[in-house]
Amino acid sequence: IGVFMKKLSQFQKVLSYLRGKKRTLTRSQAMQRFKVKNLPARISEIRQAGYKVNKVKNRVGTTAYSIVSR
Repeated sequence: IGVFMKKLSQFQKVLSYLRGKKRTLTRSQAMQRFKVKNLPARISEIRQAGYKVNKVKNRVGTTAYSIVSR
């Protein structure tokens, strides 16, 4: 149960952040801000919750995620 509660908390933090206006989030930002080690797993949960998530790579090759809509 403890692991599930932690995932739910991380899910809520990432979702809340990405729902902000024109916000993106990379793995390193997620780790620094929310201590999320597996951002793709949280993004998958957000998609399962019905949100459309955009995935973009910058010139350096870093992947950033943003919410497009629900």
